Amino acid sequence: PNTVYHFLVRANGTPGSPSSPNAGPVTIATYASPAKPTNVVAFPITNNSATISWDDNSTNELGFRIGYGSDGANYNFINVPAQSGQGRRSWNLTGLNQKTDYFVIVQVLGPGNNNLDSDRIRFITCPN
Repeated sequence: PNTVYHFLVRANGTPGSPSSPNAGPVTIATYASPAKPTNVVAFPITNNSATISWDDNSTNELGFRIGYGSDGANYNFINVPAQSGQGRRSWNLTGLNQKTDYFVIVQVLGPGNNNLDSDRIRFITCPN
């Protein structure tokens, strides 16, 4: 993790022919994955909103995405900015439908597109 590798790539043709004029260095970087969010909770819950809270267990995340939907398979995502350090985080989901089942995941966004999902939770919004 967190290692950069440097290579020189050169294409060769038939013996005696010059190498490709497009030869050049290639850099490949590896990144440590952030730790996945844990202890995801929806509370308080109203007829049209819910506050989603979770434990941020990483120090190298680029941010979070909260995925929510009513079928447990298709999610609408909201981007949540990263905050420095670890700790308890929360976000208020608004514009929800009353008396509706919702499934939620919290996704940590890591460098190099190393993203991890929390365990999925379920809640029901209140009646009007």
